[in-house]
Amino acid sequence: MVFYTHPHIALSLSKNTLRILIKEKLNSLSANHKAEFSQQACDHLLEFLKSRHFKSILIFNSLLDEINTRPFLAKQIGNFNCYLPRVKKEDGSLGVHPITNLNKDLQLGTYGIYEPNTLEEI
Repeated sequence: MVFYTHPHIALSLSKNTLRILIKEKLNSLSANHKAEFSQQACDHLLEFLKSRHFKSILIFNSLLDEINTRPFLAKQIGNFNCYLPRVKKEDGSLGVHPITNLNKDLQLGTYGIYEPNTLEEI
């Protein structure tokens, strides 16, 4: 059980209810705000990766209603070893694949998400 606090009330909410409230809040944001928040999140991620001297990253390729990771990947693909997950059609498990080129290494996958089309898996 999760507690949602409001200046005037405190409610006990289920995870599902909390997800709905968050989704409603996100949907109310303008496209400009969403782009700005995505950029801020990616800037924080880059700062964190650099501060820890990471050489490789495993990151998701975003859906329309998620933080937009595509510009981050486009800028950083040459600076880090980048890996993306891919759903295995056989059993629904995830494989991890390297990507070096967003235009060549991705294809529309099982759930409408652009996934790696590379055969190499780690």
